Amino acid sequence: MRRSREELEFKNIVLTTQQENSIDGILLVDKLDGSTVPVEVASVPLTFRGENVLQVIARDITD
Repeated sequence: MRRSREELEFKNIVLTTQQENSIDGILLVDKLDGSTVPVEVASVPLTFRGENVLQVIARDITD
């Protein structure tokens, strides 16, 4: 099964967050129309209702 670029980038965010306890950066995300848009991403691990979770915030930074 071939994984999309976005899936691989997200997996990298998860792994890096687990190793470094946070991450921030810029990714290119594919839109439904086939174009790409730059997105600023920040991620931190936290505990929510007793579960270990990963909070990821993505913000479109198109000019």
